[in-house]
Amino acid sequence: MQPATKHTRRQFILVATDYATKMLEADATRRDDAATVFKFLFEFIITRYECPKLISDQGTHFLNSVIEDLTFHFQIKHRKTIPYDPKTNGLTEKSNGLLCKILLKVTVNHTHDWDIKLLATIWAYITAEKVTTKLTPYFLTYDQHPILPIKFEVPTHRLLDRRRLDEEERKDGDFMFEKESVKVTRAEEFTFAPLQERTIEHKWMADSGVQGPKETSDCV
Repeated sequence: MQPATKHTRRQFILVATDYATKMLEADATRRDDAATVFKFLFEFIITRYECPKLISDQGTHFLNSVIEDLTFHFQIKHRKTIPYDPKTNGLTEKSNGLLCKILLKVTVNHTHDWDIKLLATIWAYITAEKVTTKLTPYFLTYDQHPILPIKFEVPTHRLLDRRRLDEEERKDGDFMFEKESVKVTRAEEFTFAPLQERTIEHKWMADSGVQGPKETSDCV
């Protein structure tokens, strides 16, 4: 990506696309070396989804000992595309093109901060229905539709049900808190009642001039 970002100096985008669900993961990076690819595959793919089959081009950032150790350790089959033939990895190439088009539209006046808009761009991509699947990548991955900001303006049944459940949980929590408060108050009354009676009795004896029983000691 050109130009490089103003503050973070990032100029590359690593993109991974799932062939079945069309799910997309991407990250803006400063370099395109083996260590960067290793970190991306481990943090964005393996720890979030699983150990998938890997299809990549024959760039040096994919063909190296670091990536070989990663694929060997996690039992990942790594296949390489044919050089100078983008059709062999057509889905990723198409995803890259759409990602760049969306970024150009949202950063038309802020081209030096395109990395800040990358997450919003990915969100727009994975929440849009695809022609081939007739569903969104988000739904195919997580088995539920995303709650978009527009749904807070025009609530759906799912959002209304969630609000109703939250309201019921809040009422149940207030009721339990009131019951516990009553229990604590009654326990305090039971505990301090004898002490209050004893204090009143001593006060009456002092006012009337009656001497109370002398304290005796067991020591001789």
